[in-house]
Amino acid sequence: MRKKMFATAVMAAAVLLSGCGQLPDLDEISRNMEAEYMAGALLKYDKNNSDMLEYDRSILKATPTPVPTPQAVVTPSASGETEESGKSDGKGQQTKSEDAVKQVSPGDALGLKQADIKLISMESKQTFGSADAAISAHTGKRLLVLRFRIKNKAGSAQRINLMKKQLTYTLEADGQTVGSPLMTILQNDLQFFNEKMASGRNSEAVLVFETDKKQKLNNVTVTVTGSDKTGQFQVQ
Repeated sequence: MRKKMFATAVMAAAVLLSGCGQLPDLDEISRNMEAEYMAGALLKYDKNNSDMLEYDRSILKATPTPVPTPQAVVTPSASGETEESGKSDGKGQQTKSEDAVKQVSPGDALGLKQADIKLISMESKQTFGSADAAISAHTGKRLLVLRFRIKNKAGSAQRINLMKKQLTYTLEADGQTVGSPLMTILQNDLQFFNEKMASGRNSEAVLVFETDKKQKLNNVTVTVTGSDKTGQFQVQ
């Protein structure tokens, strides 16, 4: 009886395989393997079947396990900089970070030529400026007015224009950043200084910051940074 069932199953499998016009032609070995597999699949649920067919299971291929893509690892270098492993310049060499901003004098950071600038004083106020350009501190705040002296050291008159330069100014106390200067319409705001100065002439410029009244300000400095240079004024 079992042999008849087996023969019937094999014939059914053969009919199915030969009757499907869309399947590609299989050689004799492939057809035998398919027939054995389908017969085994039909008979494996028969509890009375003790002659389980042993077919070639190599035709059953498991889905391959995805292999994760290696990720770049950032490791610290001996100089304290971080390097990304596997990243090169195309010539087998590790790439390096850009050079740090160069430390120079405040005048050089401002791009002054044959001119000198000094921070001469700092004072705390609630209101500063003229009637046409007055600045008032907010509640609980105060204004810090830093005064600078600019001198033309050239042998002839020259225009000193800081308006077109991409400069940033930062107020620091005890090495901690306090803030940036207010944008004012004061004629002598250092951020917008633009004046033609005679040889040997001095002019005054200011930066105005707003800070909390309760904030302690010790070891105050003002850092000016250009595109690739930075300089620092020390409050005396």
